[in-house]
Amino acid sequence: MVTPQRPKSTQSADPNAHARAHYEHAKPEWERADANETTVSPEFRRKHTVVWVLGGLTVAAIGLGWLLRPGKQNPVVPNPTPTPVVAAPLPSESSAHQETDSSQPTDYQTFRRETEAVAKRFLEAKTVAGMAKETPKPEQTEARAKSLFPDGKIDAPGFVAFNQEQGLITEGRFLTAQVQTRWKGTVPLTFVRTEAGWKIDWESWSGWSEVSWADAVAQRPTKLVRLRAVVTPIEYYNFYFNEESRWRSFKLESPDGEQLLYGYVERDSPLEEQLSRDLETSPRLLIEVRFPGDPSARNQVFISRIVNTGWTDFDESTPTP
Repeated sequence: MVTPQRPKSTQSADPNAHARAHYEHAKPEWERADANETTVSPEFRRKHTVVWVLGGLTVAAIGLGWLLRPGKQNPVVPNPTPTPVVAAPLPSESSAHQETDSSQPTDYQTFRRETEAVAKRFLEAKTVAGMAKETPKPEQTEARAKSLFPDGKIDAPGFVAFNQEQGLITEGRFLTAQVQTRWKGTVPLTFVRTEAGWKIDWESWSGWSEVSWADAVAQRPTKLVRLRAVVTPIEYYNFYFNEESRWRSFKLESPDGEQLLYGYVERDSPLEEQLSRDLETSPRLLIEVRFPGDPSARNQVFISRIVNTGWTDFDESTPTP
């Protein structure tokens, strides 16, 4: 009898086939090879990509909304330090103050070019006569300056440069600039334009007063005297001015710091209000004072009037010696 022959496999014998079949059977269904045989269509891939993009945008929008939520303190970037601006000088308010029809300079560099030589000659002068040549009224300046420098000699402070960062201060026909000197530091120097060109206001530079501080303190005049003073608030109530509820007190110092007075104005008066306001700008004031005539008030005065903020004398209607 003929035994039927089993058909031979067309595949080559594989000794690991049984183990591999067992391993495939043990794998989870989603990981089997036949589970991956499904072909993913391009349309499905496009939809899948759109979903991911939309999801990413949604997350970004949520994050941005969180950053900009109400009450969040955003960092403040400080503004850069502004560059000092020099305002154009204002025209004179009165024709009585105008000595020339020439217009004022409109920028600092022009002003510096026009005045630097004058400032240098003034600050380098070693004699009263040489210094007085750079002022509007040389003869008057020389006579007044000799009360401060009897021998006619000056210890010149020297000129270094203009301090442009502090700009110009315009007051009527006067322009004040800050100037660096060799041994007095930075000081204000006031200029006025005349028919002879730019000149320097020596009175405000030196702190000259129509009555010397030494004479005012010694003689205690009861008439009004005009002084250039450094004024600062102080709490001092004694002798003639011992009622703190009535008076407001101030310390008055001479420009050279050698003399001292105490000045008083009535509280809640327009003069007290003006004095407080002017001191916010500068402690250097041109004031009129008088002594009360009481023997106890040896160094106490009424402050009767503020002539000007600063030491430049604008009140030319009142003649000075």
